Amino acid sequence: MQELLGRLQTLDPQAGAELRIVAHFDALVASHVGPEALLRAAVTLAGCPAGYADRRTVIIIDGAGHRRTDGRPVGLRRSVPGRPGAEVWLERSGEPQPTDEMIIERLALAVSVTEQRRLGVQQPLLILIDPDASAEDRRVAGAQLRLNGRNDLRMVALTEDDPLPDGVTGASVLVGPDHWRAVLDLDQQHYRVAGLGIRGTVEELPTSWQTAVAARRLAGGLLPVVDAEDLGILTTLADHRTGDDHDAGGRSRHPDHRRLATVIDEVPWAATTVEALILTGSRRSAASVLGVHHATLQARVERLTTLLGYDITAPLGTHRLTVGYLSHRLA
Repeated sequence: MQELLGRLQTLDPQAGAELRIVAHFDALVASHVGPEALLRAAVTLAGCPAGYADRRTVIIIDGAGHRRTDGRPVGLRRSVPGRPGAEVWLERSGEPQPTDEMIIERLALAVSVTEQRRLGVQQPLLILIDPDASAEDRRVAGAQLRLNGRNDLRMVALTEDDPLPDGVTGASVLVGPDHWRAVLDLDQQHYRVAGLGIRGTVEELPTSWQTAVAARRLAGGLLPVVDAEDLGILTTLADHRTGDDHDAGGRSRHPDHRRLATVIDEVPWAATTVEALILTGSRRSAASVLGVHHATLQARVERLTTLLGYDITAPLGTHRLTVGYLSHRLA
């Protein structure tokens, strides 16, 4: 193939360049990459920004390879086959290049294939994370995704705004009114922000999903990726929406929870300070993480103690603050 491309490049440089574009996108599709990786390829080939938009998502990769999610289709555009309302585009400010038409055409086709492939695994994934699904439905769904027999499966929970790594080979689908993005992680990707569920078999994926959501709720600025396998019994705090100790909106009626929520809402530094105290285990380390003087942190600790009504530095007070804060994040 490479020899043929070289000979064609000599005989007809334009045709050779276009065939290389086709081969490049075909290789990416075969590698099961996502739309963002396809856009990055288009940027490299065209030397200008490229974008993709559907009825829910906008992804634009600029000339420096940076991702943004604001903007609208401009420049050379092409509809994505089989995806009503979806299109891709090249944002070239000057005269079009000879290969632009081929790049945008192959980009549209490649996005169509990858998105249809993703949609094809959504329904089985929803069945696999549904705790009420029957054993037979779960077995069939697992077979469709070729998962049966594996015991290293885990779900990953992301919000709509969390970045999805390039090249994710697992399934991804928005779930529930909160629009969690459920990712079946098959290749242990590196996530910048995520909640990682416990590992297990196909039968254990509902639990993996529930623990992944709990872990994502606990993830924050100081700890952006939380692994449920590190939480142990703390994952039981995720069952915060049931029981007599909650109001109709799912909020805890316990005074500790209400008081801490009020303090976090009214004091700008409260959330990050509490998080730093919990994660570091010492005031000196917390001050270093927060970038404040030790005396400043001491003043904050004293202020929090007054506002919360208990000594947050005492052994039981520390545990009380930890449980209260985790419950607040989970809620």
